[in-house]
Amino acid sequence: MTKSADKKYLLFKIETTEGVDSTPTVGANALLTVGLDASQLEGDQYVRNLDGQYAGARPSIYKQIRKPLSFVIEIAGSGVSATTTPAWMAVNRVCGFDAGVAGGSSVVQSLINPWTSPSATAWPFYDNLKVAALGCRGNLQLTFEDDEVPMFNYTMMGFPPAGIVSEVALGALTFANQADPLVVSTANTTFTFDGYAAALRRLTIDVGAKTDPRSLTGPADRVAMRNREITGVALVEFPDLGTKNFYAKMLSRATGALQVVHGTTAGNIVQVDGARAETGLISMPEDQGFLMGNIPFRLLPSAAGNDELVITAK
Repeated sequence: MTKSADKKYLLFKIETTEGVDSTPTVGANALLTVGLDASQLEGDQYVRNLDGQYAGARPSIYKQIRKPLSFVIEIAGSGVSATTTPAWMAVNRVCGFDAGVAGGSSVVQSLINPWTSPSATAWPFYDNLKVAALGCRGNLQLTFEDDEVPMFNYTMMGFPPAGIVSEVALGALTFANQADPLVVSTANTTFTFDGYAAALRRLTIDVGAKTDPRSLTGPADRVAMRNREITGVALVEFPDLGTKNFYAKMLSRATGALQVVHGTTAGNIVQVDGARAETGLISMPEDQGFLMGNIPFRLLPSAAGNDELVITAK
């Protein structure tokens, strides 16, 4: 039977034991994704350069076969209540975040030490073809762009199971705790940088999680998370210097707070906070004949650590 490339979906579940299939289900672990790509394999090929009397290629062995995957999830709340954990918080965990802590009116997701990040099983499907990845960890980028739906962009790596692929007939998918998104706009979104409400064209934040496939004789191969460096770029309309001088901030090397609040209704509000944004070298591009400020930044931790970026659903 032919496979439809347009029928794509993803099941995703945190693993109890790293690299052991956590068996996600259609009823509890289905994610609404955009642009799912799990079509590739990576591997380290060892060519056996055997001596011989004829020209031509020599046989090879794959030392390690890996499974990369990428996908996007729309930034929106759970759609249930302010204290219901949105589905995407489970995915953020393998990018260096905790599981989220529910309080009186929100769920707060904070960073953890990268080397303590859990792993997950991903079951991407093309039609009825399952191309699973075990022991997944990866990186997260956030994008807020005017008049567009904001996005979590995920890139991760895992290892395929024995046999690489299989065919599975699944029942109906249940997509829980993913509300319909809102576009980034004046009505739906507020953005401040160092206390100034800048006119925003686009904001990107890259968690910069550093992962490496690791192989030793004895333990199972794994995707190890080593470190992170959170960076980003804000493209804003250039203000009068008397109102806000971003160059003065850049030269001072002092940090300032960055905040985005997206959404207006409880249960579908997502807030992103970086308490210590360090401004980089600014450029001034043109946009529709208007001067813009392209402001790169790095988010720094405090002395306590693991607090460069906080994501709150409320």
